[in-house]
Amino acid sequence: MNISPETKKISEIFSIDGEQKYFIPNYQRQYSWRNEQIETLIDDIYKEDIGYYIGNLLINQQDRKESLEVVDGQQRLTTISLIFIAIHDILNDYERFFDNNSSDEYRNEIIKKIAVIQADIRRKILFDEDLDRTKYLLLTKDQTHFNSIMVSSFKNQNIKNRTRVFVKRYLFIVETLKEIHVNFDELDLFYKKVNSTELLKITVTKLSDAFSIFSSLNSKGLPLTLVDLLKNEYLRISTKEHLREEKALEQWENFIDIFLIEDEIQVNDITQFLLNNFDALESDSSSSITKGKALDKYVNIFDSYGSNYINILIKRAIVFDFIKNGNVHQEFGKTLIENIKNLTYLDHSQSFPLLLFVFINNIELELNEEHLNQITKSIVNFFVRRNVTLRPKSSNARAQFINMNRYIIENKLRANEIVDYINNKIVSISDSNDEFFEQLVNDGIYDKSKDTTRFVLIQLERNFGNYFNKGNKDTLEEYINADKMKKSKLRWTIEHILPQGA
Repeated sequence: MNISPETKKISEIFSIDGEQKYFIPNYQRQYSWRNEQIETLIDDIYKEDIGYYIGNLLINQQDRKESLEVVDGQQRLTTISLIFIAIHDILNDYERFFDNNSSDEYRNEIIKKIAVIQADIRRKILFDEDLDRTKYLLLTKDQTHFNSIMVSSFKNQNIKNRTRVFVKRYLFIVETLKEIHVNFDELDLFYKKVNSTELLKITVTKLSDAFSIFSSLNSKGLPLTLVDLLKNEYLRISTKEHLREEKALEQWENFIDIFLIEDEIQVNDITQFLLNNFDALESDSSSSITKGKALDKYVNIFDSYGSNYINILIKRAIVFDFIKNGNVHQEFGKTLIENIKNLTYLDHSQSFPLLLFVFINNIELELNEEHLNQITKSIVNFFVRRNVTLRPKSSNARAQFINMNRYIIENKLRANEIVDYINNKIVSISDSNDEFFEQLVNDGIYDKSKDTTRFVLIQLERNFGNYFNKGNKDTLEEYINADKMKKSKLRWTIEHILPQGA
């Protein structure tokens, strides 16, 4: 097996003077990333240091060395290429970077820099800036929309086919970048960060080798995660404290067991918990911790608290499992359980810092179960609205929830003061009723969030429908075995109500 691994910056993959063409082979699927995945990539690049690692790129290179077949990495490469074009698009409207106080000297300097960046981007995407010769070739349907987007940006024209999913993803990128980069210097720094992000490019010369490597990379051949590294630090501290290895490992397993599903460790869930635990309960910053910096922070925490901090993590992880997955580990009333269950259908991850904060500190904050009922109900209403309008953006919504924690602490709010503050704050960051209904009527909801659509339909049926009654049990939340492998699926799907093609 002939394998050539090498670390590459995006600026080397999308090279200004590069002669290589990357193409998506016909056996691949169409571009499929949703807004959440796109926003996560943008947010990570924006927050992490220059040189951030974004994953693997598996290439099959056969006879023609200038033509490279993308076996794994299509979603990232396509998204990066759209980010470049979006930056070019935003820079077309360079007047947005100036105000009445901008001097002619400053304007001319920025305009020159913009011209250089735009020329570089066109050369990254095109051979000799020829619109008919792209360096990155997608599948036919995607390429058609990609070409339309490219022409609209490079020729500063209105974009066509705005209702197509591929184009919607691009427009989402444009709006996201506009929102987080309000001046030229911020956008310029982000452009540099995109160019400096790194991939592990793995090149093979046989497709069969590519698929073997792909299977390995996506099963047990993954790099060490934050969870693996944290375990190592915890055991280091335990050894230093002369804790028996068996006892230390038992405590670690008690922590990990909270995140087991059918005997499989949910590494992403543990990582999500660790990041949210830090933001909600260990940090005094209004910004989120990044994966790249989390390990050092937790090393400092274990150094301060000792190995006993694992018991604190266990207690908090149990609460996190409840607010994320709805798994009940202690006595709660029906209303609170129902509110949390509703949230699990709505992708409410941005609210995790606030929920962790109020549930973990409920006694100190003088919050009883009725207070928690009101808070969770308010958050349910927020995410139904937010998942339709897609405003505020995920990163901004998360920052707002973190800031709620800070405000409660700084102003020493208690009980009803906290409930009133959270309710009022949520209203202030939500779109109005008119904006909500306009988005719901004109732009729909299904393509934005299938889970939210299902949740809304279930609530309509339960509150206004008459299909289920005493003689006909409500089975909307029931699962059935889908096949002989005992994989479960919901008995009722959206297609039962809105069949495809209807």
